[in-house]
Amino acid sequence: MRICPRVSLASQKLPLWLDALQWQARAAPYMHAKEPAWADTLLKTQDDTTEAFRLAISELTAETERAWAHKLVASLTLPSAPSPLTAGPATDITRHLLHQSVRFMEQEDHAHSLSYLLEAQKAAAAIGLHLTEGGPVLEHFAPEILELQGEVEELQQDIERHLSICESTKVRVQADQQLSDCMLGDDSLDMDIVWQAVDSFKYAVVLTRELDIESEARALSRLAMLYLQVIKDEEKASHYTKRSVVLALSLYPVPVHMPWYQDVIRELQKMQNAATQRHQEEWHRKRQPILEALKDELQALRKASEQGTHKLIAHLYKHHAPQDPTHKEPSCDADNIKKAVLTAIKHYHPDKSMKEPDQRYVLHEEIIKLLNEKHSIFKGM
Repeated sequence: MRICPRVSLASQKLPLWLDALQWQARAAPYMHAKEPAWADTLLKTQDDTTEAFRLAISELTAETERAWAHKLVASLTLPSAPSPLTAGPATDITRHLLHQSVRFMEQEDHAHSLSYLLEAQKAAAAIGLHLTEGGPVLEHFAPEILELQGEVEELQQDIERHLSICESTKVRVQADQQLSDCMLGDDSLDMDIVWQAVDSFKYAVVLTRELDIESEARALSRLAMLYLQVIKDEEKASHYTKRSVVLALSLYPVPVHMPWYQDVIRELQKMQNAATQRHQEEWHRKRQPILEALKDELQALRKASEQGTHKLIAHLYKHHAPQDPTHKEPSCDADNIKKAVLTAIKHYHPDKSMKEPDQRYVLHEEIIKLLNEKHSIFKGM
C-alpha cells in the first residue's frame, strides 16, 4: 500500500481562499453601481473569506509559511488598487515569519533566524509599497488601508530591530569562535585575531544600541572579559564591565542565571574588592605620619578617657571643639551620660570631616573609637 505524505487542511484550502479573495477584490470597484443588497452580500462574503484565509494561515507549518508568503506578495499586484483583502493576510503571514525567526533566535539558530527575517523584510517592503503606491484606494477600503499602513510600518520597524539583533548575535558568536580556535592552537597568541575580536564585539554593541538591551549587555560583557583575561587591560575591562552590569540591571527580570551576567558580576565584585583594598592600604600608609604628629593629643585623649566619660567629653569640647558653633557640649550628669555620648558621636563623626584636612579627619577617627568604647558600656543600661 502506498503511503501518501500528509498534507495539512490549511495547505489544501489556501489556494481556494486566495482565489476567492482576488476575485472579490476585482468585484469591489463595482459595488457602487450595483444594488445595495448585492454590495452587502459581497462585503459579508469578503469578511467571511478573509477570516477563513487568516485561520488557514495560522495552521501553516514553518516551511509552508515561507512559500505562501511569496504567493501572497505576488498576489498584491492583482488588482492594482490597494486592497485589504490580500494585503491584510499578507501582513499576517509576514508577521508569522517574524515570529518564527524570533523562535529560531531563542534557540540560537542564527542562520535560520536571519533567513526568515530577510523573507519577512522583503514581504513587508512589498506590502508597504502596494499600500502606498498601488493606485487609488476605494472609499470603502480607505479606513482599513490606513490601519494596515500603520501595522506594516510597525512590522517593518520590528523586523529591522530583530535584523540588528540577529546580526549582532552572529558577529558576537563568530568572534567567540575565532578566539576559541586561536587559543586552542599553538602557544603563541595571535594578537591580530584578538584585535579583530575586539572590533567585532564593538560592532555587535553598536548594532543593538538602543534596540535590545540584553544583546548590547552581552556584547559588552564579552569585551570586558577579553580585555581582562586576554589583553590584560584592567582599566578598559572595568569600563566595559560596569556598562554591561548597568544595562543588565535595567532588564526585567535581571538575567541572574545567564552565564555572561554571572561572569561580569563576579569580575565587578573582584574589581570593587581590589579597589577597596587598595584604598584601605593607601589610607593606612597615609595615616601613619599623621598619627605620629597627633601623638601627644591622642595620648591626652586616652588619659581623659581613662578618667571617665564626663572627663573625655569635657576634654573634647575644650581642646577639640566641633567646627559647627551650634554643636555645644552636652550635659554629662548621671541621667544624661548615655545621651551625651551619642550627641558627641554625632558631633565628631568622621563623615562630618570629609572636607576637612586629613589631620582633622584622622583625629576624629580616633575620637570616635574612644566614644564608641564608652557607648558600648552604656548599651545595656
